[in-house]
Amino acid sequence: MKAYDRAEAKEDSKRFPPPHAYSTTLISGAELLIKDYQDRKKDKKDTAKIKTAVTKFLDWLGEADVSLEKITPQMVKAYFVYSQDLEIPKKHDLRRSWKAEPAIQCCH
Repeated sequence: MKAYDRAEAKEDSKRFPPPHAYSTTLISGAELLIKDYQDRKKDKKDTAKIKTAVTKFLDWLGEADVSLEKITPQMVKAYFVYSQDLEIPKKHDLRRSWKAEPAIQCCH
């Protein structure tokens, strides 16, 4: 019923809408994107890239999953700098541990 009330009040079209009652996570968002890619018959390599990117980011955070609302632009920038400094290859073995301490603490 809350979703209907939100739609009826046009909360999402406001400039600063209040937060949703339920938040989504990075993994659930990635799964939705992968399902969309599969429905559109995209190459399996594309879906593998999504899984790899999410896994690398979550490894760096030291989290199993993270709410999208907790990911800040500063965190993303810090991850990009971190991965460039370590020269993390695009095709690395995910079983091999390359992660160090995250530059920014996330969700604790």
